[in-house]
This record gives sequence, structure tokens and C-alpha cells, in this order.
Amino acid sequence: MLPGMTVRRVEYLRGKGQGPRYAKPTPKTVFCGEDDVHAWVSSSIVETRRS
Repeated sequence: MLPGMTVRRVEYLRGKGQGPRYAKPTPKTVFCGEDDVHAWVSSSIVETRRS
């Protein structure tokens, strides 16, 4: 899990079609690969303007 992210928040994002890629081997089991989480975080980086 990422600091500041709860399991509930990740479930919510998954339900909205957002968040990291995941595998669902059974109806009640969900796995997010570490590389997929890193890729998801990297894809959401926002560049700020310099003042």
C-alpha cells in the first residue's frame, strides 16, 4: 500500500476504472503488482511552474 492510501480508497478507484492495474484470480482476491503501482504513480506526476 502507498502512504496515505487506504484499501477502501484503492477499492473505490478500482470501481471507477482508475488506480493501478490489478489481477483478480478469485472473486474476492485482488492483487496489484508493485511495478503496476509504481507505473500508476509515475503516470500521475504533475509538473509545477517555477515562480
